Amino acid sequence: MRTGFSVLVGTFGWLASLAVSADHHGSHTQKAHVHGLGHLNVVFEDNQLRLELLNPAMNIVGFEHKPTNAEQEKLVKNALVVLQDANQVFDWPAEAGCETVEVNVETVMMQDEHHEDEAAEAKETHADSHKEHDDHDEGHGEHDEEVHSEFHATYVLQCKEPASMRFLDVRLFQLFPGKEEIKAQVVGPQGQTALELTPGATRIAF
Repeated sequence: MRTGFSVLVGTFGWLASLAVSADHHGSHTQKAHVHGLGHLNVVFEDNQLRLELLNPAMNIVGFEHKPTNAEQEKLVKNALVVLQDANQVFDWPAEAGCETVEVNVETVMMQDEHHEDEAAEAKETHADSHKEHDDHDEGHGEHDEEVHSEFHATYVLQCKEPASMRFLDVRLFQLFPGKEEIKAQVVGPQGQTALELTPGATRIAF
């Protein structure tokens, strides 16, 4: 399956580049960001299962701006906790003996507050010395409030009995009702396939 794995490298790179863009710029074009739609990449090779998720924050917590109160902050933190647990996000045959060996979940919605304070202070100093930029900065700030934030998650599982890994169920629709569809690209023992997962069709067969 080395050939199959290499086929999805470009796709994984594409999702990763979107996530990096989100962290760096805080927004995407509307083409790449559709409310209710998520993306999933799956590579099942030898005894290893690699998974990558990219989901608009609106699907997960119901908003895309950074938390503005304690309730919203709790929603984001709870979502991060849930997404960190592959056993909550996915289901697979117990007899496959799969264990999560690597997880990474990121979102621009929870940037370091100290960094934000420094940025705000620098902006205030800049405004004092360059008054003519005030109108521009204000307009830019209004634009920043319309960012399209995402949750980006990657998982690596090791399976003791890969022959028993017959399917993967995606539980995101149950966990986060804001999701309507997940476009999945899969490389497994049967080759490469593209699937559209919905609340009524959550299973990927290997």
